[in-house]
Amino acid sequence: MISFDTATVFAAWATGCLAWQAVIGARREVVFGAAWVIRVGALMLAGAALVAAFFDGWSPGRDVAIGVLVVVTGVALATSITEHRRAKVSGEFDAGRPDAATRSADRLDGFAAAAGAVAVILGALDAGGPAVLAVARYVVGAAALGGLTFTLVFGHRMLAKPYLGRGPLELATTALLIVWPFEIGVMLIPTGMVSVLDGMIDDGYAGILGWMWAMCALTTGVLVIIARVILADREHSKAASATGMLYLSGLCGIGAVLISRAVLSG
Repeated sequence: MISFDTATVFAAWATGCLAWQAVIGARREVVFGAAWVIRVGALMLAGAALVAAFFDGWSPGRDVAIGVLVVVTGVALATSITEHRRAKVSGEFDAGRPDAATRSADRLDGFAAAAGAVAVILGALDAGGPAVLAVARYVVGAAALGGLTFTLVFGHRMLAKPYLGRGPLELATTALLIVWPFEIGVMLIPTGMVSVLDGMIDDGYAGILGWMWAMCALTTGVLVIIARVILADREHSKAASATGMLYLSGLCGIGAVLISRAVLSG
């Protein structure tokens, strides 16, 4: 069993979003608008984590780290907006690619993700149970939630602005296919979702939640694979189909992550 700590789950989600933005943003392929959405989303999730901590009880180390994440992400967002305006005024703005000066904002994303990782690890250790398994579940969950969110955001952005190119989305879907099996695996380790599926753990709904998790987990992987195959086809008209698959995989995947943790929290 694991503890479903709302503040740590929100912190993990924010951390995952920033980590994916930092890694893929470093390739100089993520434009201003998509990066802004990721950063604003991370700020909202981290803010929700602090609100949850206020009601559920503070964990000093974790919550200080979340606060650092919020401050650094806010600075990264402000820096990116400032550089965007500067590039437009100077005539250097390229709608399809970010300005080189935004590297400072990308570095800040990395620092914010590092602070978030500290918060997630400390929160996992506070959650109780086997320490290594608890940390693994929260860290892998952060990576899965971040990847699902990133593909949702950039997929929509690519659909709205076709000239952005598929590079970030192809990289993100490939990485997500690597991360997702680990998310399933860490939730199957005893005591895990196998115990829910075989009835040893009562989910309160006659096993329905366990099977919902299984279907969501499987469907997520299949949809991401289909999206990746579609993206490999260079015909632009098929990009909308890939985006639709990523919308569905995001909903199923986020549902799988949250269901498993809620059920195993007892």
